Amino acid sequence: MNNVIAAIILVGIMGVLFLTTAVWLSDTSESAARQVENQQQTEIEIQGQRIRIVDYVLNDITVKNSGTQGILVEDLSTFHVTPYGDEMFTCSWDAPFINPGQSTKCTVPVVCNAGELIKVTAPGNYDAISCG
Repeated sequence: MNNVIAAIILVGIMGVLFLTTAVWLSDTSESAARQVENQQQTEIEIQGQRIRIVDYVLNDITVKNSGTQGILVEDLSTFHVTPYGDEMFTCSWDAPFINPGQSTKCTVPVVCNAGELIKVTAPGNYDAISCG
């Protein structure tokens, strides 16, 4: 009789452990799936934040959002590329946000000579244009 009661208690404990493990595994796999989905969405958004330099005249550079996502201009970086390396500089853009298909402009605060470049980077790509 004692063996039967011990067996019933053991089966009950094993059942509770099995259910607890199954619930934990289910939650863990759902969490992992959500994390992968969020990472994929972030990557899609980053790849959609693409720019193209459309003009550089008299130190004014015009950049167009050629992607599918809007871009905060604070996410753009600007560089003066010389034979000695890339020098980052601050650009004051005309607009704080660039919608897909729209452009914004800034005045480049550096002297850019022939053979050098102005480069603009966005989260999804970069573009460069020759000076002079």
